[in-house]
Amino acid sequence: MDTASQITDFANFAMSQLQAQRKASIDDLYLEWRTEVFRDVDAAAVMASVRDVEAGERGRPVAEFLREFDAARGDAS
Repeated sequence: MDTASQITDFANFAMSQLQAQRKASIDDLYLEWRTEVFRDVDAAAVMASVRDVEAGERGRPVAEFLREFDAARGDAS
């Protein structure tokens, strides 16, 4: 879903909640919308990771990743 579609979808969701007399902050509405909209995407990412682990992939230690990440950003602290 492109950005314009996401904005439209969120606006429609938020307006429907307001029209239903629901009292919620925009942050709460966004979190609820995002949870609903991206549930399938998040589930697919988790399942892909599970398949990788089942296939023997172990990734790399987080300390190694962070060193490389920091170095790439020029933050060698």
